[in-house]
Amino acid sequence: MSMYWIIKSTVKLDGILPIVDNLTNTLDPIDLTEEKRSTQGSGSQQWQLFTVSDNSWMELVEAIKHKIKQEWKKKFNKDILLALKGAWTVKGEEHSYHTLHSHRKGNTDVSKRISTVVYLHMPQRHRDGDGAFYFVTEENSKQVSYHIDPEPGTFIIMPSNILHGSYPQPAGLRQTLNLDFEWKENDSK
Repeated sequence: MSMYWIIKSTVKLDGILPIVDNLTNTLDPIDLTEEKRSTQGSGSQQWQLFTVSDNSWMELVEAIKHKIKQEWKKKFNKDILLALKGAWTVKGEEHSYHTLHSHRKGNTDVSKRISTVVYLHMPQRHRDGDGAFYFVTEENSKQVSYHIDPEPGTFIIMPSNILHGSYPQPAGLRQTLNLDFEWKENDSK
């Protein structure tokens, strides 16, 4: 399987937003001056959600896993099993962006990992590319970049090693929910 692919889908936000809002209202954000991340901009905040064990959060993770499995089956005609390996949410304000990065950490093998982005809020764009999600693929031995202009509810699934980021955003709130999973084929069927 090529490591250069993107699945763009949609999710309904009515069951997601209250859970994530509750977490951002009760948890402390990461100190981005101490912990360097791809998140940039004076109005940016990020919350670590991986260790949350609240029932509503766990049900949300299971619902997202179910959606990933549906999309994977459509794209690759295979069933997979998923294990959560990372979870966070990011809020950005005007001029916030994400530098080009992948979710590879050190020497970690991410060949069996996928990363997801759920757009919870997205400000009104004034031109194509404002706050867009961009990514780099390899085509015919050349690196090519593309972008997606997301709307609230846009759901992106990609290999964890794909280079990606976001362009600076216009005024307003951009918020994403990001989940990384390890996957393996489900041979039990």
